[in-house]
Order: sequence, then structure tokens, then C-alpha cells
Amino acid sequence: MKTFSTSYIKYLTKQFSATSDVYGDLIATLITAEGHFHLMHLFSKRFAGHIALNDLYTEFPGLVDPLAEKLRLDPELDIFNVHLQNAIKYNDNPIEYIEELKNYLESIKDMVFSEGSKSSYVSLIDDIINLMDSALFKLIDLPV
Repeated sequence: MKTFSTSYIKYLTKQFSATSDVYGDLIATLITAEGHFHLMHLFSKRFAGHIALNDLYTEFPGLVDPLAEKLRLDPELDIFNVHLQNAIKYNDNPIEYIEELKNYLESIKDMVFSEGSKSSYVSLIDDIINLMDSALFKLIDLPV
């Protein structure tokens, strides 16, 4: 299964020092995912999938917003704007999309937030990943 584009992995590797572009892309990707999850919820072909995606689309913004605000307000990061470079393209298969987004977040976490002073960011990202794991658990055997 494809995680995210090879060019984006190369981009992240070049940006290992964690420039504002990486953070802006992270914010844009997560905020875009909010809308994708809502669409997946609304257009699910089965009621079970509709219900399984409900918690994800309703709780996701409440977990993304604190991370985005913390990134934006961190004086060390110097983020001036959010780029519309989304690392994850829309996929109407919720399981594939969630797994792809999880892989992206894990990579960002390992490559950008691995130093000890950034542990609060790791905690916020882990909260988002845990919510997606919960949705995957509900979706994995359900026809969506």
C-alpha cells in the first residue's frame, strides 16, 4: 500500500531541520483531512460505516486545533503561513486514507519531533493517531 509520495519523503528528509514548510504542510494536511473525514462519513454506502466514521469526523478537529495552534504560536518555529501542500491525497476508501495519514504522522513525528524538547508535540500527534486507530478498529471489518 502506498503511504505518501516519494517526492514528499525526499522533501522531508531535506527538511530534517524542520523548516516552517514542513509545519505548514502538516497543518494543511490535517485540516484538509477534517473535511475528507466528514465527506467519508456523509457518503458512506453502509450505515455501519457511517456510524464508525462519526466519532472520527466529530472529534478530529478538536485534536488537530491544539496541535495547529501550538505549532503556529511556537516562537522557535517561525511559521508565517500555511501552505496548501497536502501530503495525503483524498482517497474515498476510508481505511486506506486513515492508514496513509497515520503513516504520514508517524514519519513526521519520527523525523521532526524526535528531540526531547518537542515531546508535547509528540503527545498531541499521538492523540490524533489514537483516534484514527479507534476508527480503523470500527471500520476494519465493516463494509463502508
